[in-house]
Amino acid sequence: MGAPQINISFIEKARSIFKRADRGIVGLVLKDNVPSPDKKEFTVQFIDDIPEYLSDFNKEQIKLALLGNVTSPKKVVCYVMNNTGSGANNDDEDEPTNTLTEMYKEARAWIRKTKIHFLAMPTVATDGMLSDMVMFVKEEINVNKNKIMAVFPFTNTEDSEGIIGCDFTAYTTEDTHTAVSGTYTAEEYCSRIAGYIAGTPFTQSITYGTLNDLSDCNRLTIAEQDAAVDGGKLVLMHDGEKVKIVRGVNTFKTTTKTKGDSFKKIKIVNIMNLIYDDLMKSIRDDYIGKFNNDYDDKCILITAINSYFMNLVTQSIIVRGEAQIDIEAQRNHLRMKGEDVTEMSDKEILEGDTGSIVYLTGNVFIPDAIEDIEFPIYL
Repeated sequence: MGAPQINISFIEKARSIFKRADRGIVGLVLKDNVPSPDKKEFTVQFIDDIPEYLSDFNKEQIKLALLGNVTSPKKVVCYVMNNTGSGANNDDEDEPTNTLTEMYKEARAWIRKTKIHFLAMPTVATDGMLSDMVMFVKEEINVNKNKIMAVFPFTNTEDSEGIIGCDFTAYTTEDTHTAVSGTYTAEEYCSRIAGYIAGTPFTQSITYGTLNDLSDCNRLTIAEQDAAVDGGKLVLMHDGEKVKIVRGVNTFKTTTKTKGDSFKKIKIVNIMNLIYDDLMKSIRDDYIGKFNNDYDDKCILITAINSYFMNLVTQSIIVRGEAQIDIEAQRNHLRMKGEDVTEMSDKEILEGDTGSIVYLTGNVFIPDAIEDIEFPIYL
Protein backbone atom coordinates (compact mmCIF):
# COMPACT_ATOMS: atom_id res chain seq x y z
CA MET A 1 0.00 0.00 0.00
CA GLY A 2 2.79 2.43 0.81
CA ALA A 3 2.58 5.54 2.95
CA PRO A 4 -0.43 7.86 2.69
CA GLN A 5 0.10 10.45 -0.03
CA ILE A 6 -0.17 13.37 2.38
CA ASN A 7 2.67 11.92 4.43
CA ILE A 8 4.89 11.64 1.34
CA SER A 9 4.10 15.23 0.42
CA PHE A 10 5.14 16.54 3.84
CA ILE A 11 8.34 14.47 3.82
CA GLU A 12 9.28 15.73 0.37
CA LYS A 13 8.57 19.29 1.48
CA ALA A 14 10.99 18.88 4.37
CA ARG A 15 13.66 17.20 2.26
CA SER A 16 13.49 19.97 -0.32
CA ILE A 17 14.50 22.49 2.35
CA PHE A 18 18.09 21.34 2.00
CA LYS A 19 18.06 22.62 -1.58
CA ARG A 20 16.20 25.86 -0.97
CA ALA A 21 16.97 26.73 2.65
CA ASP A 22 20.10 28.71 1.97
CA ARG A 23 18.61 30.64 -0.92
CA GLY A 24 15.62 32.82 -0.07
CA ILE A 25 13.74 35.12 -2.43
CA VAL A 26 14.41 38.86 -2.29
CA GLY A 27 11.74 41.28 -3.46
CA LEU A 28 12.82 44.76 -4.57
CA VAL A 29 10.44 47.65 -5.22
CA LEU A 30 12.28 50.19 -7.38
CA LYS A 31 11.34 53.55 -8.89
CA ASP A 32 12.40 54.24 -12.49
CA ASN A 33 11.29 55.15 -15.99
CA VAL A 34 9.84 52.05 -17.62
CA PRO A 35 9.60 51.86 -21.42
CA SER A 36 6.40 49.77 -21.41
CA PRO A 37 3.99 48.26 -18.84
CA ASP A 38 5.28 44.73 -19.42
CA LYS A 39 8.71 45.85 -18.17
CA LYS A 40 7.49 46.71 -14.66
CA GLU A 41 7.93 43.17 -13.29
CA PHE A 42 10.93 40.92 -13.84
CA THR A 43 13.10 38.31 -12.15
CA VAL A 44 16.88 38.36 -11.81
CA GLN A 45 19.09 35.41 -10.94
CA PHE A 46 22.35 36.63 -12.48
CA ILE A 47 23.82 40.06 -13.20
CA ASP A 48 23.26 39.55 -16.94
CA ASP A 49 19.51 39.38 -16.24
CA ILE A 50 19.38 43.01 -15.10
CA PRO A 51 17.44 45.12 -17.65
CA GLU A 52 19.47 47.77 -19.46
CA TYR A 53 16.70 50.39 -19.22
CA LEU A 54 17.15 50.73 -15.45
CA SER A 55 19.10 53.60 -13.91
CA ASP A 56 22.60 52.94 -12.60
CA PHE A 57 21.24 53.32 -9.06
CA ASN A 58 18.64 50.59 -9.55
CA LYS A 59 21.07 48.30 -11.34
CA GLU A 60 23.32 48.57 -8.33
CA GLN A 61 20.49 47.83 -5.92
CA ILE A 62 19.90 44.54 -7.69
CA LYS A 63 23.62 43.77 -7.71
CA LEU A 64 23.77 44.44 -3.98
CA ALA A 65 20.93 41.98 -3.36
CA LEU A 66 22.60 39.34 -5.53
CA LEU A 67 25.81 39.42 -3.46
CA GLY A 68 24.16 37.26 -0.79
CA ASN A 69 26.23 35.59 1.91
CA VAL A 70 27.14 31.89 1.90
CA THR A 71 25.15 31.68 -1.32
CA SER A 72 23.38 34.23 -3.47
CA PRO A 73 19.60 34.54 -3.07
CA LYS A 74 17.51 32.04 -5.01
CA LYS A 75 16.31 34.98 -7.10
CA VAL A 76 15.52 38.68 -6.91
CA VAL A 77 12.00 39.52 -8.00
CA CYS A 78 11.55 43.17 -8.93
CA TYR A 79 8.70 45.59 -9.34
CA VAL A 80 9.34 49.00 -10.86
CA MET A 81 7.10 51.91 -9.91
CA ASN A 82 6.92 53.79 -13.19
CA ASN A 83 7.96 57.44 -12.99
CA THR A 84 6.51 58.09 -16.44
CA GLY A 85 3.34 56.01 -16.22
CA SER A 86 -0.28 57.14 -16.15
CA GLY A 87 0.47 60.64 -17.34
CA ALA A 88 3.33 61.49 -14.99
CA ASN A 89 5.50 64.31 -16.38
CA ASN A 90 2.77 64.88 -18.96
CA ASP A 91 1.79 68.45 -19.87
CA ASP A 92 -1.75 67.36 -20.72
CA GLU A 93 -3.78 68.49 -17.69
CA ASP A 94 -6.56 66.06 -18.60
CA GLU A 95 -4.25 63.11 -18.01
CA PRO A 96 -4.21 61.66 -14.47
CA THR A 97 -0.97 62.02 -12.53
CA ASN A 98 0.77 58.89 -11.33
CA THR A 99 1.28 60.10 -7.76
CA LEU A 100 3.49 58.43 -5.18
CA THR A 101 0.38 57.31 -3.34
CA GLU A 102 -0.89 55.53 -6.45
CA MET A 103 2.52 54.10 -7.24
CA TYR A 104 2.89 52.63 -3.75
CA LYS A 105 -0.67 51.31 -3.83
CA GLU A 106 0.22 49.36 -6.97
CA ALA A 107 3.46 48.19 -5.33
CA ARG A 108 1.56 46.90 -2.30
CA ALA A 109 -0.76 44.94 -4.58
CA TRP A 110 2.30 43.39 -6.24
CA ILE A 111 3.80 42.44 -2.86
CA ARG A 112 0.56 40.72 -1.82
CA LYS A 113 0.49 38.51 -4.90
CA THR A 114 4.23 37.74 -5.14
CA LYS A 115 6.18 35.11 -3.21
CA ILE A 116 8.80 37.10 -1.29
CA HIS A 117 10.85 36.18 1.77
CA PHE A 118 12.78 39.44 2.20
CA LEU A 119 11.57 42.83 0.96
CA ALA A 120 13.56 46.02 0.35
CA MET A 121 12.51 49.36 -1.13
CA PRO A 122 15.55 51.58 -1.78
CA THR A 123 13.60 54.89 -1.95
CA VAL A 124 10.84 54.28 0.60
CA ALA A 125 12.14 56.82 3.13
CA THR A 126 13.16 59.36 0.48
CA ASP A 127 9.64 59.14 -0.94
CA GLY A 128 8.13 59.81 2.49
CA MET A 129 6.32 56.46 2.42
CA LEU A 130 8.21 54.59 5.15
CA SER A 131 5.52 54.89 7.83
CA ASP A 132 2.85 53.72 5.39
CA MET A 133 4.92 50.70 4.37
CA VAL A 134 5.70 49.80 7.98
CA MET A 135 1.96 49.72 8.70
CA PHE A 136 1.36 47.70 5.52
CA VAL A 137 3.98 45.06 6.39
CA LYS A 138 2.61 44.73 9.92
CA GLU A 139 -0.86 44.16 8.51
CA GLU A 140 0.43 41.62 6.01
CA ILE A 141 2.13 39.66 8.78
CA ASN A 142 -0.51 39.88 11.51
CA VAL A 143 -3.76 39.95 9.53
CA ASN A 144 -3.08 38.37 6.15
CA LYS A 145 -0.52 35.88 7.53
CA ASN A 146 1.96 36.78 4.79
CA LYS A 147 5.19 35.81 6.52
CA ILE A 148 7.59 38.25 4.89
CA MET A 149 10.51 40.17 6.38
CA ALA A 150 10.98 43.77 5.31
CA VAL A 151 14.39 45.41 5.52
CA PHE A 152 13.79 49.14 6.03
CA PRO A 153 15.63 52.12 7.50
CA PHE A 154 14.97 52.20 11.25
CA THR A 155 12.19 54.54 12.49
CA ASN A 156 11.61 53.43 16.12
CA THR A 157 7.92 52.78 15.34
CA GLU A 158 8.14 49.24 13.95
CA ASP A 159 8.25 46.86 16.96
CA SER A 160 7.72 43.87 14.68
CA GLU A 161 9.48 40.56 14.17
CA GLY A 162 8.84 40.99 10.47
CA ILE A 163 10.63 44.33 10.06
CA ILE A 164 14.40 44.69 10.20
CA GLY A 165 15.47 48.27 10.94
CA CYS A 166 18.83 49.33 9.53
CA ASP A 167 20.58 52.27 11.19
CA PHE A 168 24.09 52.96 9.89
CA THR A 169 26.23 54.65 7.28
CA ALA A 170 28.45 52.38 5.17
CA TYR A 171 31.42 53.09 2.91
CA THR A 172 32.88 51.24 -0.04
CA THR A 173 35.86 51.69 -2.32
CA GLU A 174 34.89 48.99 -4.81
CA ASP A 175 34.71 50.15 -8.42
CA THR A 176 31.81 47.81 -9.11
CA HIS A 177 29.53 50.00 -7.04
CA THR A 178 28.06 53.35 -8.00
CA ALA A 179 27.40 54.79 -4.55
CA VAL A 180 27.92 58.54 -4.55
CA SER A 181 31.31 59.25 -2.99
CA GLY A 182 31.42 55.62 -1.94
CA THR A 183 28.81 56.19 0.77
CA TYR A 184 25.64 54.22 1.43
CA THR A 185 22.84 55.42 3.65
CA ALA A 186 20.94 52.73 5.53
CA GLU A 187 18.12 53.13 3.01
CA GLU A 188 20.46 52.53 0.07
CA TYR A 189 22.00 49.46 1.70
CA CYS A 190 18.80 47.63 2.71
CA SER A 191 18.89 45.65 -0.54
CA ARG A 192 22.30 44.29 0.43
CA ILE A 193 21.09 43.25 3.88
CA ALA A 194 18.00 41.57 2.42
CA GLY A 195 20.16 39.59 0.00
CA TYR A 196 22.64 38.77 2.76
CA ILE A 197 19.93 37.23 4.94
CA ALA A 198 18.47 35.38 1.95
CA GLY A 199 21.85 33.78 1.31
CA THR A 200 22.42 32.71 4.93
CA PRO A 201 21.72 29.06 5.88
CA PHE A 202 19.01 28.36 8.45
CA THR A 203 21.70 26.83 10.65
CA GLN A 204 23.56 30.15 10.87
CA SER A 205 22.76 33.67 11.99
CA ILE A 206 24.00 36.90 10.43
CA THR A 207 25.53 38.05 13.71
CA TYR A 208 29.15 39.09 13.09
CA GLY A 209 28.56 38.39 9.42
CA THR A 210 31.24 40.03 7.27
CA LEU A 211 30.32 42.52 4.54
CA ASN A 212 33.32 42.24 2.26
CA ASP A 213 32.04 44.89 -0.14
CA LEU A 214 32.41 47.56 2.56
CA SER A 215 35.58 49.31 3.62
CA ASP A 216 34.19 51.10 6.68
CA CYS A 217 31.06 52.20 8.53
CA ASN A 218 30.07 54.73 11.15
CA ARG A 219 31.90 53.73 14.31
CA LEU A 220 29.92 53.03 17.49
CA THR A 221 31.27 52.42 20.97
CA ILE A 222 30.48 49.10 22.63
CA ALA A 223 27.88 50.83 24.79
CA GLU A 224 26.31 52.42 21.71
CA GLN A 225 26.22 49.06 19.94
CA ASP A 226 24.50 47.45 22.95
CA ALA A 227 21.93 50.25 23.15
CA ALA A 228 21.23 50.04 19.41
CA VAL A 229 20.70 46.26 19.48
CA ASP A 230 18.48 46.50 22.56
CA GLY A 231 16.49 49.15 20.70
CA GLY A 232 15.83 46.80 17.78
CA LYS A 233 18.37 48.29 15.37
CA LEU A 234 20.52 46.40 12.91
CA VAL A 235 23.87 48.19 13.06
CA LEU A 236 27.39 47.65 11.77
CA MET A 237 30.83 47.61 13.34
CA HIS A 238 34.44 47.70 12.16
CA ASP A 239 36.57 45.17 14.00
CA GLY A 240 39.85 46.70 12.85
CA GLU A 241 39.96 44.64 9.68
CA LYS A 242 36.44 44.11 8.35
CA VAL A 243 32.94 45.55 8.51
CA LYS A 244 30.50 43.23 10.27
CA ILE A 245 26.88 43.09 11.37
CA VAL A 246 26.76 43.54 15.14
CA ARG A 247 23.80 41.22 15.76
CA GLY A 248 21.05 39.72 13.63
CA VAL A 249 18.02 41.33 15.27
CA ASN A 250 14.72 42.70 14.03
CA THR A 251 12.70 45.59 15.48
CA PHE A 252 10.54 43.50 17.85
CA LYS A 253 10.80 44.85 21.40
CA THR A 254 7.51 44.45 23.27
CA THR A 255 7.54 40.87 24.51
CA THR A 256 4.45 39.04 25.76
CA LYS A 257 3.66 35.68 27.34
CA THR A 258 3.32 34.14 23.88
CA LYS A 259 6.07 36.12 22.13
CA GLY A 260 9.34 36.23 24.01
CA ASP A 261 12.91 37.28 23.24
CA SER A 262 13.33 34.58 20.60
CA PHE A 263 11.08 36.65 18.32
CA LYS A 264 13.82 39.31 18.26
CA LYS A 265 16.23 37.04 16.36
CA ILE A 266 16.18 37.09 12.56
CA LYS A 267 17.43 33.48 12.40
CA ILE A 268 14.66 32.11 14.60
CA VAL A 269 11.86 34.12 12.99
CA ASN A 270 13.10 33.04 9.56
CA ILE A 271 12.73 29.37 10.58
CA MET A 272 9.31 30.08 12.10
CA ASN A 273 8.23 31.57 8.78
CA LEU A 274 9.61 28.56 6.91
CA ILE A 275 7.66 26.10 9.05
CA TYR A 276 4.47 28.15 8.86
CA ASP A 277 4.63 28.48 5.08
CA ASP A 278 5.47 24.81 4.52
CA LEU A 279 2.78 23.43 6.83
CA MET A 280 0.06 25.81 5.69
CA LYS A 281 0.74 25.12 2.02
CA SER A 282 0.87 21.36 2.46
CA ILE A 283 -2.25 21.27 4.62
CA ARG A 284 -4.18 23.42 2.14
CA ASP A 285 -2.98 21.51 -0.91
CA ASP A 286 -3.01 17.94 0.40
CA TYR A 287 -5.45 17.74 3.30
CA ILE A 288 -8.25 20.35 3.33
CA GLY A 289 -11.37 18.85 1.75
CA LYS A 290 -9.64 15.60 0.85
CA PHE A 291 -10.01 13.61 4.09
CA ASN A 292 -12.78 12.80 6.57
CA ASN A 293 -12.46 14.60 9.88
CA ASP A 294 -12.36 11.43 11.94
CA TYR A 295 -9.74 10.19 14.38
CA ASP A 296 -7.90 7.98 11.88
CA ASP A 297 -7.50 10.74 9.32
CA LYS A 298 -6.44 13.22 11.98
CA CYS A 299 -3.70 10.74 12.87
CA ILE A 300 -2.62 10.68 9.22
CA LEU A 301 -2.21 14.47 9.30
CA ILE A 302 -0.34 14.39 12.62
CA THR A 303 2.00 11.65 11.35
CA ALA A 304 2.75 13.73 8.25
CA ILE A 305 3.49 16.85 10.28
CA ASN A 306 5.75 14.92 12.66
CA SER A 307 7.59 13.39 9.69
CA TYR A 308 8.19 16.92 8.44
CA PHE A 309 9.57 17.91 11.83
CA MET A 310 11.87 14.89 11.94
CA ASN A 311 13.37 15.86 8.61
CA LEU A 312 14.05 19.34 9.94
CA VAL A 313 15.76 17.75 12.94
CA THR A 314 18.04 15.68 10.70
CA GLN A 315 19.03 18.89 8.89
CA SER A 316 19.79 20.61 12.24
CA ILE A 317 17.23 23.32 11.48
CA ILE A 318 15.25 22.47 14.64
CA VAL A 319 16.15 20.42 17.71
CA ARG A 320 12.76 18.77 18.07
CA GLY A 321 9.16 19.18 17.01
CA GLU A 322 5.95 17.32 17.75
CA ALA A 323 2.26 17.73 16.89
CA GLN A 324 -0.72 16.03 18.53
CA ILE A 325 -4.47 16.40 18.94
CA ASP A 326 -5.32 19.20 21.38
CA ILE A 327 -7.41 17.16 23.79
CA GLU A 328 -8.47 20.14 25.92
CA ALA A 329 -9.65 22.12 22.90
CA GLN A 330 -11.49 19.02 21.68
CA ARG A 331 -13.07 18.55 25.12
CA ASN A 332 -14.28 22.16 25.12
CA HIS A 333 -15.71 21.76 21.62
CA LEU A 334 -17.73 18.72 22.68
CA ARG A 335 -18.90 20.51 25.82
CA MET A 336 -20.09 23.49 23.77
CA LYS A 337 -22.07 21.08 21.60
CA GLY A 338 -23.95 20.01 24.72
CA GLU A 339 -22.25 16.67 25.27
CA ASP A 340 -21.55 15.49 28.80
CA VAL A 341 -17.78 15.10 28.82
CA THR A 342 -17.40 14.52 32.55
CA GLU A 343 -17.61 10.75 32.20
CA MET A 344 -15.82 10.46 28.85
CA SER A 345 -12.39 8.87 28.69
CA ASP A 346 -9.48 10.56 26.93
CA LYS A 347 -9.87 8.09 24.08
CA GLU A 348 -13.52 9.03 23.69
CA ILE A 349 -12.60 12.72 23.71
CA LEU A 350 -9.94 12.18 21.06
CA GLU A 351 -12.36 10.26 18.87
CA GLY A 352 -15.19 12.77 19.35
CA ASP A 353 -16.90 14.51 16.44
CA THR A 354 -15.55 18.05 15.98
CA GLY A 355 -17.36 18.84 12.74
CA SER A 356 -14.99 20.42 10.23
CA ILE A 357 -12.47 21.64 12.83
CA VAL A 358 -9.19 19.87 13.55
CA TYR A 359 -7.76 20.85 16.92
CA LEU A 360 -4.01 20.36 16.98
CA THR A 361 -1.30 21.47 19.35
CA GLY A 362 2.44 21.02 19.32
CA ASN A 363 5.82 22.37 20.19
CA VAL A 364 8.95 23.13 18.22
CA PHE A 365 12.36 23.96 19.64
CA ILE A 366 14.42 26.14 17.32
CA PRO A 367 18.10 26.46 18.26
CA ASP A 368 19.71 29.84 18.40
CA ALA A 369 23.16 30.38 16.91
CA ILE A 370 26.32 30.73 19.01
CA GLU A 371 26.51 34.51 19.46
CA ASP A 372 27.62 35.05 23.07
CA ILE A 373 30.45 33.25 24.84
CA GLU A 374 31.15 33.40 28.57
CA PHE A 375 34.75 32.26 29.02
CA PRO A 376 36.50 33.51 32.15
CA ILE A 377 40.16 32.51 32.27
CA TYR A 378 41.84 32.37 35.65
CA LEU A 379 45.61 32.54 36.17
